Amino acid sequence: MPRGDARAEAVAHALVREGLKPEDRVGVCLRRGVDVFSAVLGILKAGCAYVAIDPRYPAARRDTMLAHSDAVAVVTEEGCRPGTEGLTRLTVPREKPAEGPAPSVVVRPQNAACVLFTSGSSGTPKATVLEHRNLASFALNPALPKLTEQDKVGQISSLSFDAFHFEMWCGLQGAHVVVLPALADLLAVDLRKELRRRRITAMLVPTMAVNHVVTEDRGAFSALRILCTGGDVILPSTCRELLAGDFAGRLFNLYGPTEATTACTAHEVAHVAENAETVPIGPALTAVTTHVLDQDLSPVAPGDCGDLYIGGAGVTRGYAGQAALTAERFLADPFAADGSRMYATGDRVRLGDNGARALNPRTERSICHEQHP
Repeated sequence: MPRGDARAEAVAHALVREGLKPEDRVGVCLRRGVDVFSAVLGILKAGCAYVAIDPRYPAARRDTMLAHSDAVAVVTEEGCRPGTEGLTRLTVPREKPAEGPAPSVVVRPQNAACVLFTSGSSGTPKATVLEHRNLASFALNPALPKLTEQDKVGQISSLSFDAFHFEMWCGLQGAHVVVLPALADLLAVDLRKELRRRRITAMLVPTMAVNHVVTEDRGAFSALRILCTGGDVILPSTCRELLAGDFAGRLFNLYGPTEATTACTAHEVAHVAENAETVPIGPALTAVTTHVLDQDLSPVAPGDCGDLYIGGAGVTRGYAGQAALTAERFLADPFAADGSRMYATGDRVRLGDNGARALNPRTERSICHEQHP
């Protein structure tokens, strides 16, 4: 996107002129569209970290998010005034920017790249700080489905959702990203025809939506070469219906909390047995580790239940301004020799007799991952 990249460079120049530097936080409060991509890229080109804020949120919530993330600036739209007083406000330029290439800024892998708030499903939303190395590990992960220049990625997620990382960082690696209407609007029309009309070949769709859509029309995603889903429990019946229809693509079930950078496991669903009670969420991604541990943080025996912990390259910095909670959920990884940490997911899991790790049936999830010494 040459024009979008030029606008991103203009955003970067503006932030540097304002004196912003690495580790400074910049809110992005924009409606879905190309400007969101320009704003995010511009913030990163300036060495700063973007704070994902959905403009549809109530004003009080937007203000709280900006304050809790320690934002010092915000990229927003004309006429929109989000945030507390004292914030530097910028817009993505509409005319052709006069500046040249983005300013030269030294950014290290451990610098903050993004502040993403958790959903709050387990309590108050928390501002999770993702570093450049976290996003790079996810975006470049060879265990994820590979997109090509022939692919068109359907962009349906808000910037505030984890799925946006797949749409942007995986999609922009040679593929095309097509901004579609919000999922609710897509569902109000003929989704099957709309995806074919826009020639969409790859999407990450929330699991609850996949469960619903396939029940109504099992061929709705038939145009796709790659369908990824995550965020909830995908039903075995959904997978069977999808695979029994005219969907000829590849279906991937992803699992991972915000604190471990969008996804930490992936399972390609090729077949689901009639008597299956769960669908695997797959082995750990490259450079990611999973551990099933008891209350003493010792590995459980095959067949026993334990808690799921995630280690490796996806583990984020922790929660902004919440040192005690970060220390409680991000623990020293006793299985890593480099002094890194692991994240306590809070999910109960069962270690299968064959060495595979499986989530407890009451959660209706399973993780099929061979245990390594």
